[in-house]
Order: sequence, then structure tokens, then C-alpha cells
Amino acid sequence: MSNKYLLKKIEYVHKQEERNNSIFIAIKLALLFFQKVIAGQSIQDSNERLCEVLQCSLSGLHYAFRILEANGILTRTYADDNKFTRTQFIFNLEKFVSWLKLTKYDDEYINAPKRSFKRAVVNQTSIIIKDVRSKVERAIAEIKRIEKITDRKVLEDKIKVITAKVERDYTRYLKHLKTRATKLAKTEARRQEKHIKIR
Repeated sequence: MSNKYLLKKIEYVHKQEERNNSIFIAIKLALLFFQKVIAGQSIQDSNERLCEVLQCSLSGLHYAFRILEANGILTRTYADDNKFTRTQFIFNLEKFVSWLKLTKYDDEYINAPKRSFKRAVVNQTSIIIKDVRSKVERAIAEIKRIEKITDRKVLEDKIKVITAKVERDYTRYLKHLKTRATKLAKTEARRQEKHIKIR
């Protein structure tokens, strides 16, 4: 999947939500790197710069690094064996994109451990990559494997049903994300208002 294709498939429900303080730092970091990679930018930001952009502490940033590395999303490379001088980050775009394609209605999300980072990505991002074709192709491959269908008409009917379901899931998921984004925006506005009154 090329970066140009990805850019066409991305839907931003509420781009400002990425800066919301309630969002997990590891997710903010992954989204930052994701957008850099698809824009063709290298990822060589200093820790200080990342802390500034993500509005987090150095310890919070290092914790985010560990989460992304443990989940195979990020690899840090170093110029020396003592790991004092970091050179760049290697971001696993393919894996992260496969998570951004998920909705909370997909089996892969439903079957993931409740406190997994994969679920957190689906629950806290406002970016979704709509890729109906690959989901339908995977579902049909599974049906062929299990049901051994060879009749073309039967297969075409199944494709129509699966495609309609995937489209329906994306539509209701986007509606869910928009509702969530609105609620978060209102919560953040109330928090800011309360903070100003206290000061």
C-alpha cells in the first residue's frame, strides 16, 4: 500500500483530538510518527522536541517508547553500543495501518485483550483508514477455505453481503467517532474553563 494511496484512504474525524490531554502518550507518539512517515519525512526528532510536541515529561516519553517497541510498532536505532546516541526511529507503518483499519465491530478488535495497545489505538484515535476491499478479500478467502465454495453465483452473493456489512460498520463507526470527538471537545472546554476560574 503506497503512501499516496494511504493519504486518499485516511479520514480525520476530529484532528484536534490528537492533542487532547486524555489521550495516551504512546498513541500520540505513534500518530505523530505515522503522519511523518506517510508525508515522506524522516523521524529524527530529539527527545526534547518530542516532549515539547506531545506536551509530556521525559519519563512519559520513554514509557511511550517502551510500549511502542513492545508492540512492534517502533524500533530505536543507536550509533554506539552503549546506546547513548540515538540515530533514528524505524516505524512499522504496515502494522500500525492494519490497526487504523479496525473498527470496534471487527473480530480482531473484539478478540484482542481488553488492555492491549491495539485496542487502545482503536479506542483513542480519530483517524481511520477505510479499506473495504482488503477486508472483503480476507473474509472471502476465509469462506473459501472453510466452506469450500466453488459456485460463482453463491460466491458473488456472499461478497455482496460482506461488502454491505463492512460499509455499514465503517459508517456507524465514523458516527461513533464523531460523537466521541464532540464529547471530548466539550469535556476539554469545561476543563479549560475550570482551570481559568481557579487561576
